[in-house]
Amino acid sequence: MSKHQTLVIEGTEITLFTREKDFYVSITNLARHQAGQRAGELVRNWLRARSTVEFLGEWEQEFNQDFNYTEFDIIRNSAGTNTFMLSSKEWMEKTNAIGIEGRAGRHGGTYGHLYIALHFANWMNVKFYLKFIDGYVRMISQLNPDFDVQRIIARANFHLQARSVREHIVPLMDWNTKREAIFQASEADMLNLIIFGMTAKAWRTANADKKGNLRDHATKMELVVLNNLQAINAMLIEDGMPKEERMNKLLNVAATEMETLLGSRPIEDLRKLG
Repeated sequence: MSKHQTLVIEGTEITLFTREKDFYVSITNLARHQAGQRAGELVRNWLRARSTVEFLGEWEQEFNQDFNYTEFDIIRNSAGTNTFMLSSKEWMEKTNAIGIEGRAGRHGGTYGHLYIALHFANWMNVKFYLKFIDGYVRMISQLNPDFDVQRIIARANFHLQARSVREHIVPLMDWNTKREAIFQASEADMLNLIIFGMTAKAWRTANADKKGNLRDHATKMELVVLNNLQAINAMLIEDGMPKEERMNKLLNVAATEMETLLGSRPIEDLRKLG
């Protein structure tokens, strides 16, 4: 596999490079699709959002053992205020982050791990986000026939919700215990009910002969909507919204997104790819 790969989505060239078998995507290229020469400004606006800081911090805690938690907490406490500003350089230097990096030269710009690039694309424009997934899946499927599309879509925002549940719902004494797992499962099943109409346990009872869980057997459209709901639910939890209100709001979001995505070309293309 070459060091750099290029995707063309709706006339926009998007550069990717590999590091230890993971793809890093040019977020600057993604931003140019919508903002043109003001791509840098769009990336900075994304970095200002509290949801972005939460997501970046969650990614680093999952994949970076040298992440600076102290600096992250300082940044997170300021995120979302009117005066808060954050550049990718500041994020990297203060927290020792590895999920985002700046590159110079011919393929210069701000790059992010695939999951981070997906977060940005979804924040920027959900339809372009779908087309980016479609283009990426086509490219990687040619390079790796055993590529698991489900894994990429489903995992992107999972840890963001899990962190919010832990920090805002689970009592501190229950962290990393079986009791925390009950809280996490309850939130996961709320989304399962919204998307699939049943809990994980109900699915297993009805499909005892199948391997995996209901999300392993979900359609690509269901996974895309689920991924979005996980990020929204995380923010609603942090805002202190009661569960019943969150469920009603997420039901409306899911209905709108499914209506928008049903029969869309990117979803159909993803479905054909397996």
